[in-house]
This record gives sequence, structure tokens and C-alpha cells, in this order.
Amino acid sequence: MTHCTLLLTIFVLAIFFPGCERQKESNTGKNNLSTNIEATNRTEAISFRTLDKRELLLRLFDNPKIDSLEMAVWKPNYYDLTSLPIPLSYDNQFHTSLDTIMFFKDTKNTECGVAIFSTYNFQMHEYDKKVEPTGCHFCGVPIGVALFYKTKYNKWELYKFQKEIDEIGYFGTYKSTGLIPAKIELKEIGDKWTCLSLSYGLGGNGGYLEGGESLFSIERYYINGLENSALTEILSFYYGFSETYLENNKVPSYTTIVKPKSHYNLSTLEVDDKQIKTRHYKFSTDIGKYIEE
Repeated sequence: MTHCTLLLTIFVLAIFFPGCERQKESNTGKNNLSTNIEATNRTEAISFRTLDKRELLLRLFDNPKIDSLEMAVWKPNYYDLTSLPIPLSYDNQFHTSLDTIMFFKDTKNTECGVAIFSTYNFQMHEYDKKVEPTGCHFCGVPIGVALFYKTKYNKWELYKFQKEIDEIGYFGTYKSTGLIPAKIELKEIGDKWTCLSLSYGLGGNGGYLEGGESLFSIERYYINGLENSALTEILSFYYGFSETYLENNKVPSYTTIVKPKSHYNLSTLEVDDKQIKTRHYKFSTDIGKYIEE
């Protein structure tokens, strides 16, 4: 190789390889940018400027039709059909209402929102073609929940959503059926620690009545600061008794034993016909539920 050829080769290599290195750095930067865009879009996808009823239905149920009752009418996918215990309505679709939005402040004093959805089984009567919600005597309404917290940017970010967590009510409804209608509310069962309570309502036949209540965790964190698994059922209890017992007694319930800076202990008063039972429960952060003492 001549002297001139050697110099030419060195010159070419000096130009070519730094260029490749710059190209490699450029590609790496592009990948990082792509990752950041995906992360940003994911955050934006679960952020809401306001908890507007129509926007929540449209976004959470994948752009459904909103009917004259302001209910979302949506077509279930295969996952919905195989995992949700929700009956299809007469049109082979689901009909979901946003019933209410409740608010609370969590253990970190952050404002949070709880959106409650109910999905009804609408059927059409053959004789008059009237469409209305229906169900058997003990068939209630599937209840879904979406949980949000307010960010420092004044947006509502979704941190948990399930289309169905439980069923309450009778005859396919829950707001007006049963001797005592079902009830949905927030309850404080810890020092600034809130849960969602679903009371099934009181109903039955043949002189015998049944009822119950379930509590679901909705906080992002336990009182000790550890991350919580929201929408987990943390306690449920049931009772049954004769109608004659109810004439002279109150409906069974639970009481809280308050201990500051902790999850409250609970005592349930249950009735099996005329036998009154008291059970005591203590919250376990290991499994995230109440366990009987």
C-alpha cells in the first residue's frame, strides 16, 4: 500500500465511523423520545379535565351510544362476555347508567372521586313491546366503579376501574325494590381511611327475609403508607330472619371500634332467624382484608 493510499484510507475511516456513532446516538434518542411519548399518552388516556357524566360514559365504555335515558349502550367484547356476570339485554348489548359520583379525601389528603355505574338487564315484553329492566326475585343489578384522584395539575386521573364488582337489589333494580332498598355509600373505617359500602337491601318471601353488606377498599394507600389494591372486597356479612322478628327489632348492622391512626376494628351484629350473633373483625394489611378474631 502506497503512502498516499494509506492516508486516503485513514481519512475515509475518520469520517465514516464518527458518523456511524452519531447515527447510533440519534437512534437511541429517537427510541427514548418514543418511550416518553407512549408514557405521556398513557397518562393522558386516563386523565379527565372534569368528571363529566357524558364524557365518563363515552371514554370508559369505548365510545358507546348514549340513549334518551342518558345510558351508555355498548357492545361487549369477548373478554366482557366471558368475565362479566352481566346478562345481555334484548338487543344483545349492555345498558349502563352512571348513577352518582361521591367524593372523599384519602390518607394523603388528596381529593378523590368514586363514580358508580349500574348495568341493567332490559327485556322487551312480547304483548306490548314495552322495554324495561327485569330480573328474578333475587336478581339484582351489577354495580361497577371507577376511582379517580385529583392531580397537582387539577386533572382527575383514573387509578382503578371495574365494570362489575358486585350485585345489589331485587327484580333487576336496586333503588326502589325490597322491604328496605339497597344502598351505596362511603364509610370511614379507619383514621381518615374510607371504603365503599354496598348494602344489598332487605327482601325475601314466605315470611323470611335476607340482607347483607359488603365493604370494598377504594384508597390508593393503607394508613401505614403501603400501596393498596383498590376495589378489593375487605368484608362482607349476611343475615336472615323472619318478618315477625323485624316487627320488634332493627335491621342487623356493624359497629366500628375506633382506634386513632389505624384501621378500625369492626363488630357485626348478625341474625339467623331469632339467634343474634356478634362477630369481631380486625384488619390485616398482609392480605388487605378484615379477618375474624
